[in-house]
Amino acid sequence: MTSTQDTIIGLDRKHRAIRGGNRWAVQRLLPDGKWDLVEAWDGNRRSLYHWMEKHGIVPSREAEELLGTLPENTGFRERT
Repeated sequence: MTSTQDTIIGLDRKHRAIRGGNRWAVQRLLPDGKWDLVEAWDGNRRSLYHWMEKHGIVPSREAEELLGTLPENTGFRERT
C-alpha cells in the first residue's frame, strides 16, 4: 500500500501506521524483520487513535507529534 505520497509513522517498537489519502494501514513487525498487515481501513486521523486505543497500543511521543501535524482528513484545511 505504500507510495511516494504515503506517510509512515512508527507508532511503537512493533507497529507502524501508513496513511495514503484517507486510507490507513497498520502493520506489525515480525521476528524475521518483515512487516505484516494487521488491518487497513478508510478513515480520518481520529480513526487511528480509536484503533490504537481499542488494541492497547500506546504511541511514542514522536508518533504523537507527527500525528498532530497531519490534517484530520486529506483535503481538509484547518481554520486559522
